[in-house]
Formats: sequence, C-alpha cells, structure tokens
Amino acid sequence: MDRLMLDTLYQGSRGSPTRVFGRAASEKPLGRDAYGFLLDHVEELDVRTLIAVLRARLGPGLELAERPFVRRLAEVLPASGDRHILEVLRLAERISAEAWIDDLTLPLRGRLPHYQWYRFVDKARGGCIFNALNVGLPEPPPGFVWFQADQFVQAIEEARPEPLVVGLLERAHDDIAAADIALRTQPVSVLLALHERFPNLIKVDALRDVLRERVDSTSESWVTHKASSIPPWAAPLAVQRLHHCGGDEARALYEWLFSLPPGSHDGDAYDLAFQRFKRAPLDRFWHPMLGRHLGTGTSWKTRGRALIDVCIDLGRGFPVDTIDAALRGTDDRDGATAEKHRISILRKIHDETARLLVERAERALCAGDHDSGDLFLSAFMSLDPGSFISGAVHHLRKAPDLPPATLRRIEACEKLARAGNRAPSEDAFFEAFFVLTRQLA
Repeated sequence: MDRLMLDTLYQGSRGSPTRVFGRAASEKPLGRDAYGFLLDHVEELDVRTLIAVLRARLGPGLELAERPFVRRLAEVLPASGDRHILEVLRLAERISAEAWIDDLTLPLRGRLPHYQWYRFVDKARGGCIFNALNVGLPEPPPGFVWFQADQFVQAIEEARPEPLVVGLLERAHDDIAAADIALRTQPVSVLLALHERFPNLIKVDALRDVLRERVDSTSESWVTHKASSIPPWAAPLAVQRLHHCGGDEARALYEWLFSLPPGSHDGDAYDLAFQRFKRAPLDRFWHPMLGRHLGTGTSWKTRGRALIDVCIDLGRGFPVDTIDAALRGTDDRDGATAEKHRISILRKIHDETARLLVERAERALCAGDHDSGDLFLSAFMSLDPGSFISGAVHHLRKAPDLPPATLRRIEACEKLARAGNRAPSEDAFFEAFFVLTRQLA
C-alpha cells in the first residue's frame, strides 16, 4: 500500500486511526511507504502496532530506525497488560542493546511492578563487566521453575532480590565506568570472580583496597562455596578476614589458606583454628584441625593447655575429634615408637589438665566456693598425673574453713598424685570432663 493511500485512509478514518496503523504494520514485508507512514505517526501507535513493527520483516534496502518505536513502546506498555509485556520481552534479541536499556528498560523503571521490570533488566546487554554480572534469576532447585516465558508467577517473582546490575544500567556499555561502579557496589565474592575473568578492568590495587575496607564486614561473604577465586596475593587479607567472617566462609578460607605454598602468608594454622573454635565450639570442622597441630607432648604443654582451659570454661566437654587427630598423627620417629609418642601425648594431656584443675580448685576454695572446688577435685581424681602435682594438691589444705568432705577429697587426690601409676588413657581424660559437666557424680 502506497503512502498516498495510507494518508487518505488516515485522514478519512472515524475516531481513532488504529485500524489504519494496524493495516500498515501488517504489510509483509514492511515496505518503505508503510514504514515512513508509521514513523511519522509513531506518537499515536498503540502497543499492538508497535510490537508488529518491531517484529516485522523489512523490505529490500530498508533499515528500521527502531528507537522512536521503542521509546513509544515504553510510554504505552505499563497500561497494556501482562500479555503484551511478555510479547515485548520476547523481542529483546530483535532490539539493539542500547535501545533496550536506554529507551525501554530505564524509562519503565518505577512504572511496572518490580518483578516485571526485573525481567527487562535480565535481558539487558552491555559491556563485558555488565554481561558477566547480569545472570538473571538464580538457578532454581531441581524440578522447580521460577517462572515461565509465557506468564508471570507473581508470588515467586516478587520475592526475588534486585538484580546485581540495576546500579550499572546507565553505564552498561562503559566497561571502565561499570568496573568502578562494581567496585563500589558489588559483594567481594562477585568482585573476586570478575577480577579472575577481567584482571585488566578489576585491577589488583583497586581490589586490594576494597578487601582492606571490608575485611571486618559481617554483611557479606568473600566466598560462595570455595575460595578458589581468591588470588594468592590476597592471602594476608584472608588471614585477617578469618577473625570476622561467618562459619561457612571461615571453613572455606581456612582450607584455601593452608593449601597455598609455604610463605604465602604468616597465618598460624593452630592459632586461627583455636580462635574460630572459641567462637563456635560446636562447629566440628575445627576439632580435628586443632588436633593436627597437637601431635607431640610438648605441643600440649605450649598450646593444648589453653585449649583445655577454654573447654573447662565452656562446660561442654572436650572434642573427641581433637584427641583422635592428635593421636593419629603419631608415628615412629626420633628413635621412639608411635606407641611411645602416643603415651607421651596422653601423659602431657593428663598433666596439664591436672594443673588447671588444681589451680581452679584453689581459687574456688580460697573464695569459699566449696561446691566448685570439690567439683574440680572430683574431676582430678579421674586423671593419672605425675607426682609433681602432689605439692600443689597438699597446698589446698591451707584454704580457710574447709568442710570435712572437702578435706577428705584433697587427701584422696594427694594419694592419687603420689601413686603416679602413669598409665594415662583417653577414656580417663574424657571421664574428667564428664565429671565437670556433672554427667558423672
């Protein structure tokens, strides 16, 4: 249909010329006259005509100036209903990336329900930083579909979080600007993944500054499931991070840190595990980690004593996995058998536990807390310490106003210490903690 005919129909139409526009847009292929007519009247086109134009196959030598049609589409779409919104979403690949963001997605912000507008954001494309971040909805669980292409599932989609790239929409095609915005707005775990893919855009110095600023943040995690995306140069900062982060993140960071070559950082494996254990004593991940570094009698005197002390304070017993890991680490060395090393560890465990219990008993009895003092002495009686402890036990008699029952308990502990059978066992050590937690009388 030529332009003269279209203009005549337009001028002679009664009321709205919608049917004339529809007839022009339905031409296959869309010819130059029909296209020019529609472009001249773009401000009058309704959503169905606009969709038809953007979907149309063009005649030979004709190139669609899409942006006026897309801008008009943004004006009429909010009042057009779900069906038309979904039809427009299916046009994303036919509309240029610039027009999709600048002429459609950004103008629609605040004019559609957020769950519908997020669909337009999901289909936006820009530079490499923007595209890497714009992953759309998270993966649904097996057998579950977040939404279908031909309908909105409002109850589910309303609960989705804001897409990561919303703050980048206005600079989506500017990778340098997008990188700067990402460094200011995105979680560390996202930035680390971007740095791994685009090190020339998310640069080391800038990322290091972000890690320093957020090393004590409690509102985000540096890792998702594994810490493999953290570059080795960040290891010293990851050591600091271990003092502040949540449990899942701490476990991933710890395993990553101590898989690195020696010299990558100055973090102490035992001390870091000990600090995490004090924060979360029921997290069993840390129990064997502690035991791996307590594989000698000397280590129980220098490090294990503090662990025993903390466990007495916690009143929850002692982690079995720690003892198991410590004793499994023994082997034949230094001219001694693995069994001799095992006995050496158990002796030191009993000795250090005995010291702590006597010290606590003395403080309690001197303060007049005879019940606590008697509890510590009762736990002491489960142990098999060396005779060195006899003097400290005898000294307990000097506490004021001791009841007869407590004096008898002290006397029994003295005899036990002097006997020095020196056959310490794991079971006896755990029995002492059963007494401390009042699981044994």
